[in-house]
Amino acid sequence: MTSSLLPKIIVILGPTASGKTELALRLAKEFSAKGGPASGWNGVEIISADSRQVYKYLNIGSAKPSGKWEKLPDSDGQDSNQDNANQVYMVDGVPHYLMDILDPAESFSVADFKRLALEKIADIQRRGKIPFIVGGTGLYIQALVENWDIAGVLPNKELRDELEAKSLSELIKQLGVADKQSLKIVDLKNKRRVIRALEVALGGGGAAARRGKRTKNKLFDYLMVGINWPLTTLRERIQARLAEQLARGFTLETKSLIRAGYSLDLPSLSSLGYKEIVRYLAGEMTDLEAEEKIATNIWRYAKRQNTWFRQMPGINWIKGADYDESTRLIQQFLR
Repeated sequence: MTSSLLPKIIVILGPTASGKTELALRLAKEFSAKGGPASGWNGVEIISADSRQVYKYLNIGSAKPSGKWEKLPDSDGQDSNQDNANQVYMVDGVPHYLMDILDPAESFSVADFKRLALEKIADIQRRGKIPFIVGGTGLYIQALVENWDIAGVLPNKELRDELEAKSLSELIKQLGVADKQSLKIVDLKNKRRVIRALEVALGGGGAAARRGKRTKNKLFDYLMVGINWPLTTLRERIQARLAEQLARGFTLETKSLIRAGYSLDLPSLSSLGYKEIVRYLAGEMTDLEAEEKIATNIWRYAKRQNTWFRQMPGINWIKGADYDESTRLIQQFLR
């Protein structure tokens, strides 16, 4: 099937703190206003491609946009979160999916994302609306647009125990042999993530293997818009957003998660910032030291995101969160 006959989706991506959320929301509202019978659509709805905003209670630390659960009048009521059945997470009047739906103790994989995203895309398109896929988790986005055949690798406790006994340097060396491509995208300072990457690689599902499993069946005609800032500007944006997060109560949010009994070993709480704040609360570093450490780690993460995106074909890069240029690209795509 040619691209022109496939259903259309629009992807807005970029590194952390690049302005994806704000740009996507503004575009969604604008194109919803332009919709109608003559245009062929009657609104825009957003599917989050963020591995941390999917969790409840991780609001400030994940930079989740402020919203509330509301009933969606034309929804079929099917939602993966039973607590919010018949409802949708609304941000400034725009429905958002795969956001604020899981307890932090639950796991969420790329296979889960792809399955749920496909369900939501089908529902959005069935109701005559345009799906925007918005986020910075490159693995999720690439698996969706390239229609990866994801077999998945289940956790292996025996192997994990064996790997846990090794030093971080030993694990990194082993990962370099098992799946060299993963070295470019895994946080090599995070032992848990290195162990998981090794577990996946040794189970036949490493980065190279996943890329080899993309299917020949293209599901969508897609437009990918990538936000590109000069590195100095991006770093300044990261520092400014972190200062705003701390002012809004990032430390109190971390305290509340600890008091609720959530373990810092949970994948959800490996989000940048939480562990550093815990060290500050334990008196292991000052508030300024914690802020500097978080900013440095976020900056390193943003560079890894950019590395991932740069090897993805077909991204239309715009200077900064350029609203006019992204509008032009979308208008041209939807003709």
